[in-house]
Amino acid sequence: MTRTWDRASGRFHFHSLRHFHVAYLLFQGIELYTISKRLGHSNMMITAKKYAYLVDEYKAKSDRQIENAMDNLSRTTGQQLDNKMTFINFR
Repeated sequence: MTRTWDRASGRFHFHSLRHFHVAYLLFQGIELYTISKRLGHSNMMITAKKYAYLVDEYKAKSDRQIENAMDNLSRTTGQQLDNKMTFINFR
C-alpha cells in the first residue's frame, strides 16, 4: 500500500487526501492535538507517529519563524534603545 501517488500505476489513492489534509492543517498553524481529534485518533501520539515526517517539516518552519521573530525583536529593541539614548542626550 502506498500513502500517496502510486508512481507505477499513475493512480492517486484516497488515503493521500488524508495526508494532504494533515499537511495543509499543520502548515496553517493548526495544533497537532486539534488535528488528532479531527482524524479520530484516540490520542495525539498516534497522530504524531503516523505523520512524524510532516511534524518535522512543520517544526523546521516554526523554528525559522521563531528565529525571524527574535531577529525582528532585537532590531526593534535596538532601535528603541537608540531613540531613547538620543532623547536622553538632548535633555
